[in-house]
Amino acid sequence: MARLPKLPSRSSAKRTPDKKLNGPGPMPPPAGMVTPEERYRELQDFIENAAVAMHWVSEDGTILWANKAELELLGYSREEYFGHNIMEFHADRPVILDLLNRLKRGEEVHGYEARLRCRDGSIQYVSINSSVYREDGRFIHTRCVSLNITEEKKAAEVHHRLSAIVESSDDAIISKDLNGIIQTWNAGAQRIFGYTTEEIVGKHISTLAAPDRVDEIPNILERLVRGERIDHYETKRKTKDGKILTVSLTVSPIRDESGRIIGASKVARDITERGLQEQALRDANAALTRSNADLHQFAYSASHDLQEPLRMVVAYSELLQKEFGTQLGPSGAEYIGYTVQGALRMEQLLRDLRTYTLASTSARMRPPISMQASAWTTRSRALRPRSKIARLVLRGPISPAFACMSSNWSRFFKT
Repeated sequence: MARLPKLPSRSSAKRTPDKKLNGPGPMPPPAGMVTPEERYRELQDFIENAAVAMHWVSEDGTILWANKAELELLGYSREEYFGHNIMEFHADRPVILDLLNRLKRGEEVHGYEARLRCRDGSIQYVSINSSVYREDGRFIHTRCVSLNITEEKKAAEVHHRLSAIVESSDDAIISKDLNGIIQTWNAGAQRIFGYTTEEIVGKHISTLAAPDRVDEIPNILERLVRGERIDHYETKRKTKDGKILTVSLTVSPIRDESGRIIGASKVARDITERGLQEQALRDANAALTRSNADLHQFAYSASHDLQEPLRMVVAYSELLQKEFGTQLGPSGAEYIGYTVQGALRMEQLLRDLRTYTLASTSARMRPPISMQASAWTTRSRALRPRSKIARLVLRGPISPAFACMSSNWSRFFKT
């Protein structure tokens, strides 16, 4: 193992040309005083067991020495690390070549970021501070200290990703302190409310409140201080040009590393258009309900008013057959029969339409219908005693429209 350079030895007693010896000879150090050799051993132990990674590299990049922290950082043993070229352990060859060239030119390097490849294949990010130890201008070795910044880099990467998400969001994402002072403002907030970051950061959050909603702000801040989260709270907010928006707010407390609440994050979604669409839908539904009611009324009135003309058709057709049936012959009687049957069928259809209209507009639900009782009633009326019975099983609620057909079950069965 390469050893640290020794410190200069202490000078012994000197002889001068014109004087006698300054002393009787080498004097032992006073009691309790540390010798240079002891100091050197302490320094060597301190560097070897330091918490930060250190190494020496020759001019051609050969690793001459590394302390325990560097070996533990990368996971190599001394045999696997010493004597190898430093470029073997750098993930980015151009980076280490640039670093070595700078050192050869006599530059000192501070905060130079690099990626080192560990024995298990993982990557560690380091910040390198390095200079060259020279003797008589000759390159002896580098003096390199590497600080592990892997966690900081990962945290920064997460921060950048979250920042990108926040900036690209269509929603307004705002942070504020516990006094209600706006701290951050994303592009979505600028698009919705009209204020730029420079215009709004540092102002109170009540700047965005609609005139009749200013009193909400203290209550929201009080709930945040208690650690409460506010989800999908619909309220009104005001834009820079004075327009009033309907927004849905989600507000959450922001905590520091100790868990102490230091502020709040707010996500505001503009639902003004959605509210207008919902109102338009409600208006359309109300208009449709009125139209249906008018249609039902018309259907009921028409079915009722058409009953009388149909009765006259039936009555006069029967009188025609009775008075002049012999003169009309067989064909005339047949045609009159068709006329009567058609009129009666039309009368039944109008009666069913009237029943359906009454059932569909009724405000109360009709009582449940016993399908079993209806089936047995139909059997007794329509089926012969020895015929096979087809069982119809219906489950679930029965609509009023279907209920009005219960009196006509027999038409659906054949003997």
